[in-house]
Amino acid sequence: MQRTAAIRLLELETEAQALAQKDPLRAVPVFADVVGAWPDRLRSLAPLAQILLKFEHYQDALPHWRKLAELQPQNFDMLLGLCKAQEGAGELKMAAGTCAGLLKIKPGSSAALRMMERIVHREMDEFGLAKAAAAVEADYVTETGAQRKRNAAFFELCRQIRGHGANASASDLVELEQAADKLVLLMRKPRAPLSEKARLEGIEALQMAAASHPKFNADLGRHSFASGETAAAMEAFAKLPSGATPARTWITAAGLVATHGKLEQAAAMLGEALSAPDRDEATHAAAETMLRRHKIYGQGASCWRQLAADARDLATLQ
Repeated sequence: MQRTAAIRLLELETEAQALAQKDPLRAVPVFADVVGAWPDRLRSLAPLAQILLKFEHYQDALPHWRKLAELQPQNFDMLLGLCKAQEGAGELKMAAGTCAGLLKIKPGSSAALRMMERIVHREMDEFGLAKAAAAVEADYVTETGAQRKRNAAFFELCRQIRGHGANASASDLVELEQAADKLVLLMRKPRAPLSEKARLEGIEALQMAAASHPKFNADLGRHSFASGETAAAMEAFAKLPSGATPARTWITAAGLVATHGKLEQAAAMLGEALSAPDRDEATHAAAETMLRRHKIYGQGASCWRQLAADARDLATLQ
């Protein structure tokens, strides 16, 4: 880019930024001129995408959010913007895939989970998941409309997981993971309880999902415990990937295991939590509370040593 052209583009960018403060829509064509000549210019590309998204010009916003995500594929905010634009433009399948990527960057993110919930419910309405209730046996469907809709979505998602799980192609594994992410979200929601048969079918689907994607062992273990299947829950928790499972997941698993008297296994899980890359002060506080509450002393010796070492490190830093 020639010096004079670059200077002119910088002047246009400054003009667009000033306009964006007063009249954002008037800034759009000016930002677009800069981006047209300078496609990778984040200082113009990002505000252009944000303005179009804010004013619900989803189709116009999409290519700019795609470019931002391409430039910064691990940037949570860029992917979240892309997900919102895809959802607004009705690209629900693409939005669900982007949302799955968000949850990989920040597992348990409330913003990503809210997006996934919204996408799931739109899919239920727009792609006819609710209509599946008509094909479900009467004893699967509970009386309220909300429960019927929830159960119908469950059976459709379980069917998708079985279909994708029967194949080994990369695309099927991606589709399986996306369907299982939605299934997990519906199983975690407290309203509109599932029928017993729907819950059991959900557990079977999680077993299939966990065979290809070990992260689903956390939810499989949690729901197996809730069903009284202690051995199955312990087996699922034992398959959680070390070093790739969030600390919060290990803490939750350890709490369930300790409640059932499996203190040695609980200590091992607390050790994983204290070694997880995303551990923080809340992880240490929860681990120490659990060790004391369940009197995990001998079995948790390594955990106590880790807590003491981390406390010394923190004191040194302060």
